[in-house]
Amino acid sequence: MAFEDEFLDVMVDTVLWEKMTGTDQYGNRTYAAPVRIQCRIAPKYVQLLDPHGNEIVSKANIYTAGDYAITPDDLITQPNGEADPVLRVARPPDGDGAHHVEVTI
Repeated sequence: MAFEDEFLDVMVDTVLWEKMTGTDQYGNRTYAAPVRIQCRIAPKYVQLLDPHGNEIVSKANIYTAGDYAITPDDLITQPNGEADPVLRVARPPDGDGAHHVEVTI
């Protein structure tokens, strides 16, 4: 079995990703239609600082089955219906470049 097949075998969850598209006339963020992403959700509670220096606690790391253009401006909706802001994004490379995204919510 190839690495890619084994990697996809652990992607047993799905989330909805909403890409931020801008702001409305009141300054509220607007988002594109949700996109379903195959992934692995790993609960992980870590104390972080938000962009304003406030302490926050992450809920989980999400490992996607593919390289998506996810940014910290976007929203992720978990299977339980909870919509969470993206706190951090990483794209760890391998010999062929990025093949998944690690998202902290």
